Amino acid sequence: MFSPEDAVQQCAAPHLSSADSALRDQLVASIECSFSQFGFSGIIRLIGSHAKHTAIAPLRDIDVCALFAFSKQLRPQQLLQKTARLCSLTFPNYDIEHIAHAIRVHHGNLTIDVVPAYKQDGKYHVAEWYPNTLPTWTITDFDAQAMKLQELCARYGDQVLHDIHMMKYWRDRHRPEWKSYHLETWVIAHWKTHHLTWRKTHFAVL
Repeated sequence: MFSPEDAVQQCAAPHLSSADSALRDQLVASIECSFSQFGFSGIIRLIGSHAKHTAIAPLRDIDVCALFAFSKQLRPQQLLQKTARLCSLTFPNYDIEHIAHAIRVHHGNLTIDVVPAYKQDGKYHVAEWYPNTLPTWTITDFDAQAMKLQELCARYGDQVLHDIHMMKYWRDRHRPEWKSYHLETWVIAHWKTHHLTWRKTHFAVL
């Protein structure tokens, strides 16, 4: 059994520190500047937990999207290869690997996942390439969950974010295999449908 009180006592400040936030912003700015110098003309933007303000301390991973300009000649393998080259030039002294939909940079104790994509008709087309398969596009919307979260916060306040932070704190210690996206989706869904009883009951199932 895990209660909100336990989380408050064990994790009084689960949010990223100002130093971690500054380091994240500095790394993203460096990627943007370096990619541009090496011929990238698209947009670099935060995605994932950092874009939704649901990341917790310590700083362990950063997800960014390398948004390429749309062209009918774009191919998923091409985008992944271009992104890998840009990452190698930007971080020449760090290990880099391809993981399905991203190029991962191992920056000390921190991982940076750079996701290559293009945007068309309001949707993001992400390049994916799994082992023993052909490269393909996956259509997603990086902003959909963030918009749902913003709507809940506008209605119920920052308590929604606080609950996500506490759940992630618990997850990291007891269920590290749980994905942040799925955990956030669960919290958002329960806040939308059971906001009056959510905080009294949601930890009881863990």
